[in-house]
Amino acid sequence: MNYNEFLKVLTPEDKKDFEKYSRARGPQAYVIVLGALGDDVQPDTVYKNVSQIIRYDKGLKDLLFRYLAFMEETIKTYIFRNYDLKSDINEFDEYKYAKEINGKVEHRQISDGDITNLYKKFKLTFGEIKRFLKNENDITYDEESLENMRSLRNEVMHHRMLLFDYDSKYIGNYTFKMVIDFIKMLPSDFAQYLIDDLVDYTKEKLAIIDEKYHKYLLFKSKDVCVKC
Repeated sequence: MNYNEFLKVLTPEDKKDFEKYSRARGPQAYVIVLGALGDDVQPDTVYKNVSQIIRYDKGLKDLLFRYLAFMEETIKTYIFRNYDLKSDINEFDEYKYAKEINGKVEHRQISDGDITNLYKKFKLTFGEIKRFLKNENDITYDEESLENMRSLRNEVMHHRMLLFDYDSKYIGNYTFKMVIDFIKMLPSDFAQYLIDDLVDYTKEKLAIIDEKYHKYLLFKSKDVCVKC
């Protein structure tokens, strides 16, 4: 079913819902999911399935955003507990790039509660945080894990679809691997929280979306291998 055919089979209630949500999500999302579902969609259920898959994709991003933000704050807290500007650095500028800090910091234990000069001036984005740790030869967080987190963060922050690419090709397996690799970075209790949230949210959608489309959903079971 193509997009124009899709619009023609919408009930008045579906059309009202579509007009409301497509203003925010864009009609492109509907085109992409329609293309992925193929020609065997049923006119009387097509809107329910397409809209729910789009909402599921959006809900995954919302869940992941919370944990990505938590992990980014955790990494920044690690930096502020272990690094500060050297005592002879008296610049008042804010630092936005790792290269601006090169040679200006020292590794030392910071007392809890100390508001250091680095804390006051640290404005690095996550990509620059990754470069900062690499420049300092700090292997507390390995570079591959940080790069994976950066890639997943970009997908989430830029509101890209996690289940399908722009050509309606399924990319859920790729997304699944990125999420699992990110889960491995989290403290064990938070890793389990995220798994539980993902599985519980998926369970809600499994009860709504037709069974033949369940193959597109991720995290259908809590038996997710994290430490393998």
